[in-house]
Amino acid sequence: MAGRGDGTGKRRRAAPAHERATGPRTLGDGGATAEAGDPAGARPPYGRRRIVVGLVLLAVLVVAGGAVALVTSHHPAKPPAPAAIQPSAAQRAAERELARETKAVAEATSRVSLDYPTVAGQPAPLWTAHAFDAPLPSHVVLGFVPYYALGELTPADYADVSTIAYDGVELTSGGGFDEQSTDLGWQALHSPAFATLVTDAHEDKDQVLLTVFTETQSVISAITAHPASAGKRLADQIQPVLADDRLDGVDVDVEGSGKSERPGFVSFMRAFTTELRDTDPSAVIVLDTYPGSADDPQSFFDVAALAPLVDTMFVMAYDMYQPGRASPNAPLASPVLGLSDVQTLLQYTAVVKPSELLLGIPFYGYDFVTRSSAPGAATTHAAPEAVTWQSIQAAGHQALWDPQSDTPWYGFKMKKQWHETYFDDPASIALKTALAAEMHLQGVGVWALGMESGDDSMLQALLGGAKPRKLPLTASAVLSINKRPGSGAGALARTT
Repeated sequence: MAGRGDGTGKRRRAAPAHERATGPRTLGDGGATAEAGDPAGARPPYGRRRIVVGLVLLAVLVVAGGAVALVTSHHPAKPPAPAAIQPSAAQRAAERELARETKAVAEATSRVSLDYPTVAGQPAPLWTAHAFDAPLPSHVVLGFVPYYALGELTPADYADVSTIAYDGVELTSGGGFDEQSTDLGWQALHSPAFATLVTDAHEDKDQVLLTVFTETQSVISAITAHPASAGKRLADQIQPVLADDRLDGVDVDVEGSGKSERPGFVSFMRAFTTELRDTDPSAVIVLDTYPGSADDPQSFFDVAALAPLVDTMFVMAYDMYQPGRASPNAPLASPVLGLSDVQTLLQYTAVVKPSELLLGIPFYGYDFVTRSSAPGAATTHAAPEAVTWQSIQAAGHQALWDPQSDTPWYGFKMKKQWHETYFDDPASIALKTALAAEMHLQGVGVWALGMESGDDSMLQALLGGAKPRKLPLTASAVLSINKRPGSGAGALARTT
C-alpha cells in the first residue's frame, strides 16, 4: 500500500486487503456475480441501479437444491411445489438490503441538480454552479492536511472547512509518538508553516486536530497487548502538545487488520480517551475507521464498542475497488451489494448516531493497467497506481460515467498497454455529500486538501451549496486568538 509521502500524498487506506471485499456479494444462493478473477465479459451489464431491484425480483428463480426453474410454456402441466419456488432467506435479505440502498441513493440523487447519465458510455456530467439549487443543510467538513503539503496550501484550500486534521505524527510501540528529528511530520509540526496554518484556521473559526497514525503491525500488536499503559502514555504525551500548539483535539488513525487485536484496540482507546478527558475535557477526539467495519465482527474496528469513546468517527470510504479488476475507488452504490458508500452508511447508522459520523471522500483515484479496453477489465498488475485529481485533470482524457457506481472513469492506451482510471469528480462528490445529508450525518471529510490543486468546484461539492458548520474551539485556541493584536473582545464571540 502507498506509504507516507508517496507521489499521491496518500498514506492511508480504507481497509487492509483481507478486510476489503474480494468481489461483490451474491443476491441469493444462486445469484451470479463477477468475482475478482472473472473475465471482463462476466461483469454484470451496465444499467441504472434504480431499476435493478425490479430486475432482481423478476429473476428469483433459485430452488432449494440450487437448480433453476424456467417457465417456458404458457400452460405448465403442474405448478411446482411452493417450497421449490421460494427464494432463500439469504436472497430475501439481500433483496431487502438492495431495496434500502437503492431508495437512499435515489433520494440523494434527487437533491443534486445535475443530469446524470443512466446508461454506460455517456460523458460524465459537467459541474455547474447550480448543482445545489436547493442547498443542503449546513454540515461539518473535515479536511486532512498532510505534513508535506504545508508549504503548498493557501488559505483558499481550507477556507470552506470546519475542521483541519494535520497529518501528522507516528505512533510508537509504547503508545506515545515519535518526537525524533527523523519523523518529518514531527518536524513540520514545529515549522512556521504549521504555526501559520493554525493561526489562519482559528481566525476562520476552524478547529485544528493532530492526527496520530500507524499502520505498522509491530506497533499495533504492542499497543493492543498493553492497552492501558499505551493509552495513558499517548494521552500524557499529546496533552501538552495540544496546549502548546493551540490545537483543538486529536484524530486517531490506527490502521490494523483482523479480529485478533480488536478487543485490545478498544481497551487502548478507552484508556487514551479517559486519560485525555481527565486532563483536557474540551479536547475533540476523532477516530478513523474502515467502511465495512460496522457490520463485520471480524474487522479490526469494533464500531459499536468504540463509538461511545470518541466524539466522531471518520469513515474512510475509499480504496473500495475490487482486487484484480479495474473498478471504482469509492462507489456510491453497487447493484450486487459490493462495498459502497450507501451500504457503509446504512450499516454504520444502525450502530452509531448519524450526528457522530463523517463520510470520508477521496480527492484521488486509481489507474489500473488492464488486459483489454472493456469497462471493468481484469488487471495485469497486483496493485493500481493512485493518482490525484490534479493529475487526472492534467491528463485531459474524456471522462465517462459509470451509472452502476455513480462515479466517472476513462480508458486510454499507452505504450501498447490499456489503462482504466476510476476517480471522483465534483459531480460524484456532490452525490456523496447529498447522501450524507440524506442520512443526517454530521458531515463529510476529504483525503486530502491540496490534491484538488485549487479547483474550487471540488470544495464546493463538499459544501452542498451551504456554508460549512463551524464547531466550538477549545479554550486555548480562543485565548490565542484574543491575544493577537487587534483581535479585540469580539474574537471570542465569533467562535461560539
